[in-house]
Amino acid sequence: MAGTLSSGRWLVAFGHAALLFCTVFLAFAMRELYYNSALAPSPDERRIPFSRLRRIELGFVSIILLELLVVLLLGHGSIVAVVKGVGSISFAVYGVVFGERLESLTQGTSVDTLRRHLLPVLVCAGLLVFADLGVHVGFGPLVVDSIESVFVVMIGGFLLTATVRLQQNVRGLSGGR
Repeated sequence: MAGTLSSGRWLVAFGHAALLFCTVFLAFAMRELYYNSALAPSPDERRIPFSRLRRIELGFVSIILLELLVVLLLGHGSIVAVVKGVGSISFAVYGVVFGERLESLTQGTSVDTLRRHLLPVLVCAGLLVFADLGVHVGFGPLVVDSIESVFVVMIGGFLLTATVRLQQNVRGLSGGR
């Protein structure tokens, strides 16, 4: 078995899993921000019960772990790329839905600033993983790598502006100290 699991395969598997976990946990953070905001609906008024959301999230994490296991054992093939791409888009959509619901509850607050700056990060992270499918639909590896590089730079830029904006909010709340 050790011969089957080459060091390159470990690196690819853990790189994919790390990116998927970042995307899904950012989506989970959006859900938590929504349900922990002061104006969030009470448990009785929620359209989807929290227990169902937890099962959906368990499914998301299970998909990532399954993808990790398959890449470790079989390598990165077309089916794995499709599962990874569809999963990443699903994670991003899940987070965006809660981020958009959060908008009306937190408008003008620091949480709204966080939401507004992290939604583009979430979308770019989902698209970054999805872009890997380009190789399987006929785009050259150079084109796909270039698209992925653009998304990585965009994520960095969005995180930088989020950090600066949140620092400004904190300074404003603390009286400019």
